[in-house]
Amino acid sequence: MHGIKGIAGSNTAIAAKEVSERQDISIGTICSSEAAKRYNLNILAVGINHNKDNATRFASVSKQLTVQDNHDKIAVIFACPHRSGSLAGVLGIFADYGVNLTEIHSRPDGKNQWEYIFYVDFTGNLKEGRIRTMFYQLSEELPFVKIIGSYQSKL
Repeated sequence: MHGIKGIAGSNTAIAAKEVSERQDISIGTICSSEAAKRYNLNILAVGINHNKDNATRFASVSKQLTVQDNHDKIAVIFACPHRSGSLAGVLGIFADYGVNLTEIHSRPDGKNQWEYIFYVDFTGNLKEGRIRTMFYQLSEELPFVKIIGSYQSKL
């Protein structure tokens, strides 16, 4: 946008609060309608994002894994041996248990050249027997597998 200077903020609610506290009509922020109401800001435009389904997610982090009934997505990380077909074998385990992968990314493990950690999201709930059995099999066959957490896919 021409003539507008962007300033990074820690989150949209804090930015809305800061704009409200400064009481300077030459500055503004992009925030939710709830934040605008809370901090008594005028809404100049709505629907300015490029994706109508855009949403911000927030995560709760704890040392203890919490399993909730309404969670239908699970995030895991794992490593598999660096040899032909090993990733295909791991993905076959997910398929054998009828698990639908919705996201997969690989990142270098940071220790060994050509070794990768895989980040996977898939549908399911940690209370399901097939999911627990699948994790047992993965833990027996892989050098490293860890549940990052679970979440509800629909906001």
